[in-house]
Parts: sequence; C-alpha cells; structure tokens
Amino acid sequence: MQQSRVNATDIIGTCAEHHLKALREHYEQLHHEDHSLTEDKLYDAQSYLKELLEHNPIQWSKAHFVADSPKKILGTATEHEMLYGQVMSIMGKPKQHLELASAYFVPTQQGTYYLKQLRVEGIKVRALTNSFAANDVAIVHAFYSQYRVEMLKNGIELYEFKPVLERRRRTWYEIVTGSVIPAKGKNKSSLHAKFFDVDGKVFIGSFNFDPRSTYLNTEVGLVIESSQLQTQISVMLDQHLPQVAYQLKLNSQGQITWLDYQANGQVIEYDKDPGTSRFQRTMIKAVSYLPIEWMM
Repeated sequence: MQQSRVNATDIIGTCAEHHLKALREHYEQLHHEDHSLTEDKLYDAQSYLKELLEHNPIQWSKAHFVADSPKKILGTATEHEMLYGQVMSIMGKPKQHLELASAYFVPTQQGTYYLKQLRVEGIKVRALTNSFAANDVAIVHAFYSQYRVEMLKNGIELYEFKPVLERRRRTWYEIVTGSVIPAKGKNKSSLHAKFFDVDGKVFIGSFNFDPRSTYLNTEVGLVIESSQLQTQISVMLDQHLPQVAYQLKLNSQGQITWLDYQANGQVIEYDKDPGTSRFQRTMIKAVSYLPIEWMM
C-alpha cells in the first residue's frame, strides 16, 4: 500500500506557522526579561551583601550542634540523648534573662512553674508566640491560653504575633531576591521562628516550647555562644515587638488586655483575643479541658 505524505499546514492551515513563530518570539522576549531580572537580583544581592559586610563584619563564635537521638521515638533515649537535655547542659540556668520565640508555645504546669521561679529570682522572662488569629494550628492555642494569666501575674512578659503586619520596609529576603515570601492567605502573617537566648548564648533550631517537641518529635538546633548575637536579638525585640505583636497585660480586674501599638502612636486595646469570634473562644475553652496536652 502506497503511503502519502501530508503537510501539517495542509490540515490546520498556515496560521499554525504564524502562531509558532509568535510563541517563539514571546518565549525569547520572556527569556531575555527573566535573564535581565536575574542579573538585577544578583546585583542587588551583591550590593546588599557588600554593604552588610562593610558595616557588620562577620563575628566568629563557638557553636554546638544538638539533636534528638532516634531512640526518642521508641521512648528509650536518655536525657543526654535528647535535645532539651543537651541544651540545658550547655546553656545552664539563666542568671539575668531568658527570651524566647516559639510558633507553638505550650508551657505546661511544670514549665510555667519554672518560668515563675525565674521571676522570683529576679530574672527577666520575655516570650513571643502566635496569636490565635496568626496560629495555623488552632488547637495548640487552647493549651497555651490557659497559662497566660498565671504567667502575667508573675511578671512574665507575653507578646502574641499579629496576623497582619503593617509593612514599613523590605526584608533582606526581598532585597536579595526581589520577591515577597508568600503567606498562607492574603496579607496573612504567622510566626515560624524558634529561638531563645540566655545570658550570652543563643539557641536556634526546630524546637518549639511544647510537649510535642520535648517528648515526641525529633528536633535539631544550634547553641551559639555569642554575647554580641544575644544583645542584637534583645535590641531587635525591643525595637520590633511593638510593631509585629500584641503586648499582653492584666487590667485592674485581673483580665487580659491586648495592646496593639499603631505606627501613628495610637494604642488600640482589645479585651478579647483579637480577630476571634465568640464561638471560636468558646471552642478554645472547651478543647482546653481535653486530656491531650501531652500531644501538643
């Protein structure tokens, strides 16, 4: 049987050639624009890093890598084989101050008592975590919120990350990449950082201050011995906490108020968890009675 050849243009018409040519030209234009944009980003990065190194020279410091043993998931790890035991051994007990940031903060009765004892000894304690509206795991908030009044009564400073931040300047990430880190929702902000500093030593890692990180998950981190880094963190918290977080206080009736410091100098006060409905607050209270804190 004799085969015949048919040109594609005979079937779909010569317009296909024009479309293909237009697509090639469009791709070449995009490629050129993307290449130029990449060069601009690299230039921005080089300029930023050069300026950073000129004004903030690198400081070399001793660091300790800490991690949970895989035995932890079997329940057979010793305290020294668990991250929190290693961190406590290296950092020691606070003598002047303890500052912490934790996306999920569930202090438990034992942890709350420990923080209260630090305050009795005159040690400054400051904690930053997510507000309910900024938290992506709402159930965790139920087991944090029940300890807030007790901590505030004992002089522990509490801050809760705002769900929406007022943008005043670009971050280093945006300067280097020309991009904005995508949020989970439009204009939604959420705290993900996990660190704490104690008297010249700083821990940065995957560890949240909750039972799950302490006893269930396997976590990693670094303990950095640097008084300079610790001081920089404290100064940055002093400068930026009022902008990015609600400050919690107790009113004359012993109830929590949330202070929202505005850029224009005004202070907005809330007497309920900002951004929550009555139904949400009722559910948070109900969930807090469940015997599942050890899983949080």
